[in-house]
Amino acid sequence: MARRAVDRALVKRIAREAFRGLADDIERAAAAAGMKADLSIRLKRPLGPPGTSERPGLMVLRHELRTDADELMAAVITRLKRIAADV
Repeated sequence: MARRAVDRALVKRIAREAFRGLADDIERAAAAAGMKADLSIRLKRPLGPPGTSERPGLMVLRHELRTDADELMAAVITRLKRIAADV
C-alpha cells in the first residue's frame, strides 16, 4: 500500500510515536483485561487520494497518518477496557 520505502518507513515511525505516547495507557488497559499488548498494524488503502497514484505533500501526509495512528491507539485502549469490564 506504500510503494516507496521512505513512505513505509514514515508510516512505521509515526505509528511507533503514537504507540509510545500511549504505551502506559495501553499496558494498563491490557493488564486490567488480563492480557499483554503486542500490536501490529497494516495499511488498508494506498497512501494518497483515492483512485490516483499521487503522493500527498509530506506535511499533509504526516498529519493524516498521525491522526489515524492516534485514533487507532485510542480504539485499542477502548476495546481493552471493554474486555476488562466484561471479565
